[in-house]
Amino acid sequence: MQPFIWKRKYELRAGLTIEESEFVSLHPFSISLQFFGLISVILARVLAPAGAVFDDVTTCEGIAGIIVGLCISVVARRLETLLIGGTIAMSFIAFSFRLDAESFREPVFWILSIGSLIALGAAPVYEKLHHYMISIVLVWLILCNGLNQRIYNDSYRSWILTVIFNSILLGSVINFFMTFLRVMYWRSRNELYDMAFKDSLTGIGNRREFLEKIEALRANGSEHIYFLMIDVDDFKRINDTCGHAVGDAVLKQIASTIKACAGELPHGRLGGEEFGIAFEGTCEELSNFARNFLRSLENSVMAGTKVRASIGIARYEQDLTLSQCMSRADHALYAAKKAGKNRFAFYSDLNPPEFKDQSGHSVH
Repeated sequence: MQPFIWKRKYELRAGLTIEESEFVSLHPFSISLQFFGLISVILARVLAPAGAVFDDVTTCEGIAGIIVGLCISVVARRLETLLIGGTIAMSFIAFSFRLDAESFREPVFWILSIGSLIALGAAPVYEKLHHYMISIVLVWLILCNGLNQRIYNDSYRSWILTVIFNSILLGSVINFFMTFLRVMYWRSRNELYDMAFKDSLTGIGNRREFLEKIEALRANGSEHIYFLMIDVDDFKRINDTCGHAVGDAVLKQIASTIKACAGELPHGRLGGEEFGIAFEGTCEELSNFARNFLRSLENSVMAGTKVRASIGIARYEQDLTLSQCMSRADHALYAAKKAGKNRFAFYSDLNPPEFKDQSGHSVH
């Protein structure tokens, strides 16, 4: 039997996906579920025709319950929520048929019907589907069976009140307490993940996350993987003349451009003013990508200083380790800077390697 819970997937890093188990009250619309019965009664009192007796009112309550349930389901856009809303609404309809006018002359009984719906709204705290169904059956046995026997003495009514409202109170406390714990747990886990795999300055992945994603691409059998090492041109001069605040702004601008251009491609900050991108495709596609990236930086100006970068590119071949591939990209980056900066260079076994400026022309 599958747990009666919703799951949200978090892609932590390449090759690792965890599933967050959430109770209903973690969703924004779940508060409506918790007070479903109360909302239904308020709407019923508004929609009830003038001079209506209690039977008519309870029918209106059932209709209002269906309306609220459908609205919640539309907002949620989840099949599970539709099932929950439908179950609660149909339970309300069933109560409206089973409870007669004589019963509703005692206010305690329509209060109990409201309470039962609140209990149903909080029932997912039981976590298992069969536990949820058992809770529905228990509510029916306590309310409907006892009421049909017309045992209206004060002691029985007091017993019903005690059982129902204590159950509601206990379920609500447990539900919200578990919700609080889960929120704090996942918030802490996400914060720890950000500390381990995200760069605190730029917000993109750090060296560890980036290298893991490249290795994951390699493990998936990708053959045409290129490592792009990006370095900010004249970054030391920018720091010395404009200050570290401007230097940080330049790094953020580079990271923002990388994120916009790379999209879903693995990318991250390697350290200092160096960034990396893993590209999968043909050499021509890679050249166009690198050229577009350099052009996208042309309008970037920080404190009167143009932001420029150079790129070294090396293919991650099957017989190479990642460290060797990075070393090749670093050599290509050095040669690109030596050739005039603001350009990209491909590593090759030829000496000297071939370089291309952002216009695509070869430079030797």
